[in-house]
Order: sequence, then C-alpha cells, then structure tokens
Amino acid sequence: MSENKKDFLSQFSSDGKPDSYKEEVRTPIEKPSKKLPKKAIAIVSIILVILLIASYFLFFAPKIEMPNFVGKSESDIATWARQYGIETKGIVVNKEYNFDNDAGIVLEQSIIDGKKIKKDAKITFVVSNGADPEEKINLPDIATMKKSEIESWIKTNKLSKTKIMNTYSDTVAEGEVISFDLKVDKEDFKRSTALTISISKGPQPAQSVKIEDFKGKVKSEVETWAKTNKVQVNFVETFSNTVDVDKVISQSPEAGKTLADKQVLTIYISKGEGVKVPNLLTMSKSGVEDFVKKYGISIKEKYADASTYVLSQSLKANSTVSLKDLADMTITVNKGNGFYLDTEGLGSINGSSYDLIRDKVDALKEVGIYISLKKTEIESDKQKGEILSHSIYTSGNEYSDIQKLPLNVTIHVTVSKGGIAPTPTPETITMIDLTTKSLADAETWAKNNSINLNKVYGKFDNNKNKDTIIGQSEQSGSEVVKGSTVTITLSRGHEYYLEDILKENISAKGDKIVNAELTVKKLSFLQLRDAIWKIGRVVAELEDDNTYIAAIKSGKMKANTAYLAIKLLPGKLEIVGYAKEGLFH
Repeated sequence: MSENKKDFLSQFSSDGKPDSYKEEVRTPIEKPSKKLPKKAIAIVSIILVILLIASYFLFFAPKIEMPNFVGKSESDIATWARQYGIETKGIVVNKEYNFDNDAGIVLEQSIIDGKKIKKDAKITFVVSNGADPEEKINLPDIATMKKSEIESWIKTNKLSKTKIMNTYSDTVAEGEVISFDLKVDKEDFKRSTALTISISKGPQPAQSVKIEDFKGKVKSEVETWAKTNKVQVNFVETFSNTVDVDKVISQSPEAGKTLADKQVLTIYISKGEGVKVPNLLTMSKSGVEDFVKKYGISIKEKYADASTYVLSQSLKANSTVSLKDLADMTITVNKGNGFYLDTEGLGSINGSSYDLIRDKVDALKEVGIYISLKKTEIESDKQKGEILSHSIYTSGNEYSDIQKLPLNVTIHVTVSKGGIAPTPTPETITMIDLTTKSLADAETWAKNNSINLNKVYGKFDNNKNKDTIIGQSEQSGSEVVKGSTVTITLSRGHEYYLEDILKENISAKGDKIVNAELTVKKLSFLQLRDAIWKIGRVVAELEDDNTYIAAIKSGKMKANTAYLAIKLLPGKLEIVGYAKEGLFH
C-alpha cells in the first residue's frame, strides 16, 4: 500500500500536478466605447454657467445699496456704516463752512445713491461745518430794538454766541433792552463774538411765600431760602446766652404765616454771649490787669499827670458787647508823669540831624509828651542841619540828659548851618592783605604808599619759613591814613629740636671728650636755646661767643648725664661733648 501511495497534488492530474499549474495565456477583452449625446453636454454646460453666475452674485458681487445722505446728518452715516459693517477706514469726511446748512448736514457724497457697493468701498462725504464763525456781522443799534427784532436778527445771521437773558425790571418796559454786554468794538463784531442781551420781562408779579421755621438755623440758610423765594430779609443781631453765634433766635412773622409781596421778613440772629463793660477808670491797677488778662485785651500806655491808672477805654462803660468786640477793646493806661530821654529815643541829640529829632519830638505827642523844640542856627564846619549842642529846661528849671523830665519841657538846640570849610580829610589808602606777600614786596608796597612798616616776630611755625608775614595790625580792605604805622607779624621759622639737629648718634667712649660738627640751616641762637631746654637744660649761656653749655641725658637707657658745649656758627654747629659712657644725641 505504501508503494502505491501518491502525493497531495497527484490526485488532481496524471502527472501529479493540477491543471492550474500549467502556463496561463492572457487574452485582452475590448469593450465598445460609449459616446455622450450632444444634448447632455449642452445641459451640463448650462448648469456650470448658472453655478458660476450664482457664485459671483452670492460671494463676489456688491450687495449693499448706497443711500442718499445729502441733507441728512453726519450721525446717519455712522449709523448706516455700523448697520452694514462698512469699513470706516474707507470713509472720508471733509468739512466746509456753509451758511445754508447747519453743522453736521451732508452736502455731497462721492458715490451716487442706489449704486451697489462692497463693505470696503471708498466713500467721500462733504459735511457742513455751519456758518463761518469768523465772518463779520453788521451790529445794529441793539439798545433801541425790541425783543422780537433781536430774535429775528439772531436767527437770520445764525449768531450762536449771542444770548438773550430775560429778567424782571420795574423801570424798563417788557420786551425792551435793559443792557447788553459786548467785549469788542462794534466794527469787530463777528458771528463767534459772545454777546449777552438783557431783555425786560416787566415788573415782577406779586407773589406770596409761606414762611419756614428758621429758629436754630444758621444765617446762611435763611439767606439761601430768601434768595430762592425772592424775599427781602432784615437781619437784626442781638446777644443771647442760650443761642450759639450766627444762629436764629426768633423771626417775624412767625413760621407758617404767609409773606405778602414786598413784605420784609425780620430775623433775629444771635451775637453770642454778651459781656457788660465795666467802668475801668474807677478800678484799681490790679483789678484792671485781671480784667485785661481774662479777656485778652491790649493795653496802650500814655504819659499823663493824672491820679487814675486807666486814662480811657474804647468801649462805653456799662454797655453790653460780644466777646470778640471786648477782645478788640483798647485801654489806655497811665505810664507816669515824667520820662527819660534815652527811653524815648532821644538819648543822642548832639550830632543828630535836626529833622530827625524834630520828627521824634512830634511822634512823642502820641504818648503824652509835649516837647517845645527851639532852634538857633550858627555857622560851623559841621554838616548843615547837624545839632551842635542843646539845653533842656522848663520855667525856672534846667535839666541834664539823664534826669527824669516833666511832660511839658523845652529843648533848645544849636544847629549848624554850614558856611565854614570842614577840616581836610586825611588821605587814605586801602589796606591790602600783606600775609599773601613776601617781606620784600610788603616793604615796597609800604614805601610806595607812605606807610610806616613796623615788624615784630611772633611764634615759631613749622609750616612757615622765617620772615614770612603771618599777621597785620590793620584789616585788609580797611582805609589806612597815609603816614600812619602798620605792624606786621613775622614767623620765627621752624622750631628746632636738638634731636633734629643731632641727626646721628655721637659715641662717647670711656672718659674721652668727643668733638663733632653738624650742618644747620636758618638756626638762631634763641632757637638753639629753646631746642636744648626741650631735651635737657642750659647750664651756661655765653652770648658773646654764641655758645651754650648744656646737660642732657645720654646712654641707651638715658640714665647718664652728658655735658655739651654747643657753639653756633654760620650754617653749622660745633659740639664738644663729654660722657662717662654710652651715646648721647
């Protein structure tokens, strides 16, 4: 059975392979072509054309109809543009003055009405700006015109800045001009010129007003009500200890009554608390001072030969006044029955101008001092009008300048009337700052200007060289009389210390005597002495030989004493030293 067994494909053919395994042969099949009828082509073409036309009108053709805006307002254009979504950047508005059309009226448009436009269309409008405000207008005689004539003139000339104000008048007939306010010349009147004409409404008609209750209200509230209701008010101020200042105490007629035309409303206003003024002339000084302090009253002093302290008071005794009026009260008190010249500004009569003293004497009358000023004029070398001498006296008495004087006194003054040549004024020179000059320059300046120069030496100054000018007796800028003496202070120069002079240590070995020579600059004998005393002491001074014998501390521990003989020579020091041991310097 196994020998006769065949594979899977052998069961389908004699050679063991299916028929489909054989090579295939392809034969193309030709289908006959179909042609569209001409009628169908025509129909399709028509449909396409219709669709194209519909698309144009639907998507591209202008659809917004342009209205006619001529004669309409500029706001109508804006409303239309918003309604149809017109792009405003394409709208141009040009304005021009036009007498026949009010401002904002459309005069022209660039696209005729009825034409279809797109939203982005470019449209130009010409809009009226009204009548030209700068056009000059003939100004009639307004004062003689009636109201109707003025209204017609305003309307005819389109005078927007000319206004009529109607007001009541008891003197000008209704409809006639009361006044007018014109700020320019008649020839310069323009349409834009502001003009207000007041026209009479005739007399104000009679009216009655119901009176409100003003008790406790402030004065300004009454004034406002009276102005609104055209009521005449008479305010009467009176004192009240219960009603605050400026508030209503009472009224007449009473609240709720009717006020007839031209009837006056009387309002009583509080002046606040009233104070009874005492008779200060009969009061003691302490009593007056207490009263003044309590109410803050000012006092005026005046000299008088009187027994009372108070001389006068500006408010009548026993009268009732407000606290404010009381504070403004003036009380004049007695300053005494005599005075001193210096306390009243007359302490220096001699040398003063006569006119000045006369004015002061006149002013003293205000404080109760009555000086009789008598004058004698003489020739002198003093300035004209200068008082040369004076004397003070009353009938039978003479006084000095420092005595207490009576309130009625005579001062006799002798006054220069010039006429004698004054003593020549010495010639002066303006002092300069010599501290900025060298000594040689200062001496030259003094010689050239006839000034005697006195030279003195001051202190040592490590910042100033010797003979540098460090001070002067006369201040720079002051006037100095030629021939006078000016003292200048010179610097002594640098202050020498012996440590500075002995720049190197000098050895002193054993009991030997050591000689040394040191170079110095600008060292005086006096400076050398001062330097020695700073570190030791001067044992002896040989002035004729320019030599000092000095004792100074020596050695590293400064425990020993060295003795020096120091001689000052030009430009150098010769030193002979002795020390038991160590160094000295």
